[in-house]
Amino acid sequence: MKTELIIRALSAVALILLAIVFLPQFIEDSSFADFFNKKTEIVVPKTEDITEILYQVADRTELRFSKNDANWLLNDEKANSSEVEKLLNSFQQLKITTVAATNEVNFGQLGIGSGSARLSIQSGSNDSLVLLIGKSGTALNTFYLSLLDGKEVYLAEGSVKNLLTQSPGSFLVSEEEVGVGAAASAAATIIPQE
Repeated sequence: MKTELIIRALSAVALILLAIVFLPQFIEDSSFADFFNKKTEIVVPKTEDITEILYQVADRTELRFSKNDANWLLNDEKANSSEVEKLLNSFQQLKITTVAATNEVNFGQLGIGSGSARLSIQSGSNDSLVLLIGKSGTALNTFYLSLLDGKEVYLAEGSVKNLLTQSPGSFLVSEEEVGVGAAASAAATIIPQE
């Protein structure tokens, strides 16, 4: 009886030692490491390459930002370049924190489905990134998103959703700014005397 107990204890110690010796080799193997450290990246075009942004919500009109030379337009009206720059920078700062769902049955609970807001980012090379924007997460500046026709929903961190859901007027150049610009250019005009 005692020998049987000693044999079991020694077997357990041997298995633990084998695991300690061989586990690091398996972890260095990329396929094994990728299984446990699955990383997800959504590649957003560089800020300077983005030519158009389209944000559509089922119950609202769409926001269409388009680049016209060096200026940005929002639904064919001149946009405030600093506000558009904030939005463009928020795309670059977007961080995927975790995979929230892989079963399509659960997508609707996270706000991902046919009624989701749709964000399309077009680049100069005619590449397009289309994201579905879902519900807000529980932490500040978090929300759920998925690639169009994606098989996973991700929890993302960043200010993208907050910026897109603010009043569209906040992206437009105010009348005072237009007036000041016109007054400044009128003041700078030199009329030769005859």
